[in-house]
Amino acid sequence: MEKSTLSEFLETRVCFTPRRKTLWKKFAVLVTICGVGALLYFCIAEVETCIEGMKFVKARCSVNESGIQGEILCDCGVYVPSACYPCLKVLVVVGIDGEKEKFSPPVLLYESVFTLDQICSYKPPSCCHDNVKNTQSVMQIQKEMLAMGPAFECHYNPRNTSQVILYRHNYEWIVASSFLWPSLAIVFGIASIRFIENMEERDAYVKQLIMMVEAKRKISGKYHRKISSAEPRTPTAV
Repeated sequence: MEKSTLSEFLETRVCFTPRRKTLWKKFAVLVTICGVGALLYFCIAEVETCIEGMKFVKARCSVNESGIQGEILCDCGVYVPSACYPCLKVLVVVGIDGEKEKFSPPVLLYESVFTLDQICSYKPPSCCHDNVKNTQSVMQIQKEMLAMGPAFECHYNPRNTSQVILYRHNYEWIVASSFLWPSLAIVFGIASIRFIENMEERDAYVKQLIMMVEAKRKISGKYHRKISSAEPRTPTAV
């Protein structure tokens, strides 16, 4: 480092060149923004629904009526070709913990808590793709429900007995994941930004120190040259 300046010294470092620090900082900012966006999305779209799903308790259902009632048009947007699927409605009566008490009249059975806003018991996951596949998917689900027997396990909402679902997912894990992964992304992004800022502050401090050292060397060199030039020369013997 005798003749190299700080900029040359920093450029020789492979991992933390100024260009790479800029790229890492932009990447950290992007990760932080994505984490915040994901956290907001999950809180709006997933967490509230999952909290409602935690209220559902186990019960016993028996099919009262099952059939296809017309067709439902898939909501695929303006620029996607329209598709439809058969509207399967499965009406069940519900017994609580093996008791003979049942809700009356029969209520519509939904697939999960995420489909409570629909008018049918089942909606194909790839609704906008193919009408034939939609029909096959609905028929398959109808066969599976009928094959469960006269009484099968279901879940209902004690606060609203008209809400009955077939599958209760692990909503606690979904809620925890909805907060965990976006939060980790936010922490990683903020920590990376702070790390790079500390590195820039340290480099600026090192640059200032090196400039001071070089300035002192220059002043010291001029002083020594001035002294040496001012010293009297001794005459040489003949």
